[in-house]
Amino acid sequence: MKETRFNIFRYQIIPTAQIQLSLFDAPITVDELKARKNEFFFDTLLHIEEFRHSRAELVFQIDSPSKDIIVLRLGASRGLKRETRDFEKEVVDNFPSAVIVFNNNPESQKVAIEIEYKAFRSTATIADILETNLNNLLRKYNLHVSFQPTFDKYKFWSLVEQYPRRIVETEFRMISPNMSNISSNLKVDLAGWNKITNTQITKVALKSDKNSGLTFKEGDEPVTSLVDYASDGGGNIKMRIKGISRKISTSDTVTEIIVEDLEFEFEPENLQSINKIFKEILK
Repeated sequence: MKETRFNIFRYQIIPTAQIQLSLFDAPITVDELKARKNEFFFDTLLHIEEFRHSRAELVFQIDSPSKDIIVLRLGASRGLKRETRDFEKEVVDNFPSAVIVFNNNPESQKVAIEIEYKAFRSTATIADILETNLNNLLRKYNLHVSFQPTFDKYKFWSLVEQYPRRIVETEFRMISPNMSNISSNLKVDLAGWNKITNTQITKVALKSDKNSGLTFKEGDEPVTSLVDYASDGGGNIKMRIKGISRKISTSDTVTEIIVEDLEFEFEPENLQSINKIFKEILK
């Protein structure tokens, strides 16, 4: 039985300015731009001509089996050395690849990124490649996309329970929201700050006295709402714990799913199967 493992990320598409803009020499309000953001994202991704990466040549194949689902196969040049029958060594082309599936429905905006170490060091590397290349093109629409990993919020609370009185610093790095279904319960007005100041990223840093530690209790606001929002792909949380040299980050615990016995070749019947399965996974 073949298993394919994926990490789940959320992407948010945000206007780069909070004033009336011009799009293709015609005025457009921020509200109109927000209403059409998924349309512009879909068109940009489906018609992208190349992906660039500083560390490797990239190749890709892309298709859309439905109005919301986009399937992308992204390969990276990893020269393969082999020895010939004449005992000569040669390097042949080798492009191991990862499959990436988007659900561009405005109520989802999730993406599943295949874990494939032969092609890329991590799914976060792929997310960075997507973000960099797409933002170069979305600029013409006055839009910016940010990819953030989703994670189980109980990973945060288990760390709180595991290290009582030892958490000395916690930083919440939050993307300004434009999805009400994941931000409606936020007790920090990130959307308001974005509207007033054009903030794209908000950082909330909590620090205790060096001889003490931070105290968190699940259910207390606004910390619980920040944890919930971050876990839904709205940001990242880093914690410094006494006795541990490196900060612990929630991005280290990305949601993982396994898909069994599914062909990812770009044949019509395969794409329809991918469409059906990932509409459910990425809902």
